[in-house]
Amino acid sequence: MNRVFSFLIIFLLLITGSGLLAQNSGSETEETNQEESNSEQQIAQSEKINQEQANEYPDPNLIPYRTNKSPLVHFLSLPAKIWHLAWTPLGATVIWVEQSRIQEKAIKFFLNDDQTAGFFPLVSFGGNTGAGGADGF
Repeated sequence: MNRVFSFLIIFLLLITGSGLLAQNSGSETEETNQEESNSEQQIAQSEKINQEQANEYPDPNLIPYRTNKSPLVHFLSLPAKIWHLAWTPLGATVIWVEQSRIQEKAIKFFLNDDQTAGFFPLVSFGGNTGAGGADGF
């Protein structure tokens, strides 16, 4: 308990003492003000130069263009587009499962806090049992 109080006292002394020790003379304050105004002027000049360059060289990604792909190239790329379309939902699902940590939530749900016992659902889709859906626990 004494350690906590001594820590608090030292902390308060450091905070209040830093204000007393950090008093500057007038000339140092004027120098810092001049440095700040110089840096502000430099920033304004660099922003002006950046604006001029932006007007002179527009962003190439904003300029529309047309490609010269033949219909044969589009036809040959059709299987890749279909493959991509088929696997996109699976990729999005995998990303969602990783980001929301579904496997950790399932372990916490099915097991107790010590992870020594739990219950696991058994799922069957037809087959020899003739039942569909959840068979039991």
